[in-house]
Amino acid sequence: LLFVLHYCSALHRSDAFKTVKASKTSFLAALDPTTSSLIAGSIAGAIGVGVSYPLDSIKTKSQAYASSQGRSPGMVETISRVLSDEGIKGFYQGVAGVMCGQAFIKAVAFWANAFAIETLHRLSISAVPSNEGAPFLSTLILAGCFSGFITSFICNPVERIKVLMQAGTMAPSYSHYSVYH
Repeated sequence: LLFVLHYCSALHRSDAFKTVKASKTSFLAALDPTTSSLIAGSIAGAIGVGVSYPLDSIKTKSQAYASSQGRSPGMVETISRVLSDEGIKGFYQGVAGVMCGQAFIKAVAFWANAFAIETLHRLSISAVPSNEGAPFLSTLILAGCFSGFITSFICNPVERIKVLMQAGTMAPSYSHYSVYH
C-alpha cells in the first residue's frame, strides 16, 4: 500500500499532469497532492467497503451465530440463514455508517501519507541538495508509519461500531441505521 500511495503521489507531481491542456484538466489534477490524496482516499474507502461488506458481514454473522449456538456454521449455512432471516439487506446491515467511517479513515490515511512524504522530502532536499528526484525509501517508510499512527486512533471505534451493527447487537435506538433506512 505504501508503494501504491507513493506511486500515485509521484504520478500526480509528474510532467504528465503538466502537459494536459487547461480546458481538459481534471478536478484532482488541479489540486495540490495532499488535497487530491484526501479526496482520493475518501472515495477509495467508500468503494472498498461497498465491495467487501457482504463478505465481512458473513464472517461477523457466522461468529455471532457461533457464540449463540456453541458451534460455528459454515459459509453456505450462514449465507442461507441470512437470506432466509433477513433477506439481501442482511448482508448490508449498517453499511452506510461504515462507508462514511472508512471514507474518513482512508481520507486521513492518504492525507497523512501525502503530507508526510511532502514534508520529509522537502527536509531531505534541504539537507541533501542533490536529492531533487523521488523521495528516499526511508522517507516512504516514515510517511507510512506516520499515516498508520494517525489513523490508528480512528480505526478502533469505527470497527467496533461496524461489528455491532453487523451482528445486530446495537442498542435499539441506533439499530435503525442501515443502507435501507
